[in-house]
Amino acid sequence: MSYAMTARTESEDRRIKILLLEDNPGDVALFEAAVRNSKITVARTGEDALRSLRGGYTPDVIVLDINVPVRTGLEVLGEIKSHASLRMIPVVMFSGSDRPEDVQQAYKLGAAAYIIKPMDLEATEAALSAFANFWTSQVLFVRSRTEGRSEEWISLGGGVLP
Repeated sequence: MSYAMTARTESEDRRIKILLLEDNPGDVALFEAAVRNSKITVARTGEDALRSLRGGYTPDVIVLDINVPVRTGLEVLGEIKSHASLRMIPVVMFSGSDRPEDVQQAYKLGAAAYIIKPMDLEATEAALSAFANFWTSQVLFVRSRTEGRSEEWISLGGGVLP
């Protein structure tokens, strides 16, 4: 397999693409404010999230709330990880549920992380800020190139593998 190790010059290509499954408009607004240098696609139901993915949308990271309408975040996580074309996308759970069963099930299904939504605004903003810092400056992603069949390794924090 050949890898193109080139940096993108267009800012759009360097922004992290996030699929956010969240039905609470207030939480969506907080998330968008914390991760403002990203391209966020919001799904309000589990079925909407799966429809986006089945339709060819390929985010860099997926963020799922558990308690959403139609299909739960855990059901969506299971579906994502059962498909070869989606299973390598990191999935982060961001939920108000601190039930040990939910946390264990999320990791069993393949979640990369589980963040419990804090109950107060200041703590929520701090958690989302830490999330944004980690995923937008510390993580290396592999993106498929549309021009060809090769892939590129890209660090959204500015570096590209030599």
